[in-house]
Amino acid sequence: MRFSPALAAVLSVAALAACPSPASALQMAVQDDPTFVYGAHDQAASYQHARELKARTVRFNLFWDKWVQEGFGPLDAAIARARAEGFRVHLTVTGTPAYNAQNDLRLSAFHPDPKLMAWFAGQAAARWKGQVSSYGVWNEPNIDHYLKGTPAQAARRYAALYQAAWKAIKAADPAAQVWFGELSARKDALQFLARAVKGRRLQADGLAFHPYQPRTSPLRRDPGFVGIGRLADVRRALAAAARAGSLSRRGRPLPMHITEFGYMRGGLYRIPEARRALWSAQAVQVAARAGVRTLVWYQLNEPPQALTDPAIWDGSLLLIGGGPTPAWDAVRGAAGRWAS
Repeated sequence: MRFSPALAAVLSVAALAACPSPASALQMAVQDDPTFVYGAHDQAASYQHARELKARTVRFNLFWDKWVQEGFGPLDAAIARARAEGFRVHLTVTGTPAYNAQNDLRLSAFHPDPKLMAWFAGQAAARWKGQVSSYGVWNEPNIDHYLKGTPAQAARRYAALYQAAWKAIKAADPAAQVWFGELSARKDALQFLARAVKGRRLQADGLAFHPYQPRTSPLRRDPGFVGIGRLADVRRALAAAARAGSLSRRGRPLPMHITEFGYMRGGLYRIPEARRALWSAQAVQVAARAGVRTLVWYQLNEPPQALTDPAIWDGSLLLIGGGPTPAWDAVRGAAGRWAS
């Protein structure tokens, strides 16, 4: 008997869901700023969908240029709504990316000013004291879009930004966690990490990273990315940094938090939906088994631009109007079995 690829993927997901699941520290989370900050989709329904994924946290981004344009107002409302819905908040504080070079650049990929970063992060932490559970410092600093310079220069600049933000956040809200990195999955991500912490004695409450490997199963290593198939390598790097005393949490290796992840249903890295469903479910299991603490799915809802821009980054699980994709069913099932 022959099965279609779609049916084979459905049967594989069902078999995966039937596997026994040990106790896991993994907690699911979502990010969807168009929905949860700007109301592009129904927020009440979206929070209910997030609960169905067993999500406990929502991630938001605070960009310098957006703050210059809008102030804190949109995030004030978004954070208050998330907490009222019973969710924790993870906030990534970062500068203006290079692709928005027409905007304010005082704190940006071109001008990574540690003093201004300390002020910006400190303002956020003071404003949302007790409301934001954890902070990420700078988005994907190992990508040229977000931090300019040679690899060695960017790593040094990031370390300075991180140290300044850590001190400012802890001074304003000592209970909030501060996570190092928000690293992209570039194949040199671990070299960037090693350069950033070399010769330093940095403290952090966790490592935040984005282990995409868009065209490879999570059960395999992808030589082009430090992706979800290489979590063991990430763990070894964190253990080495802790032994050296260069980056640790009170002398111990940092916990791992995946603060952005997904397989794409649109854009450059689009893959067939049956494959996306299977790999997405497998990714939840891989993260749980590796001891990852947080897995942020990016995104929940189909971006509004997807209707007009076929190149848009689209890892969504729900279509415009709320209809589920096969990947939604797969991730929901895997989260029900593997997330705490």
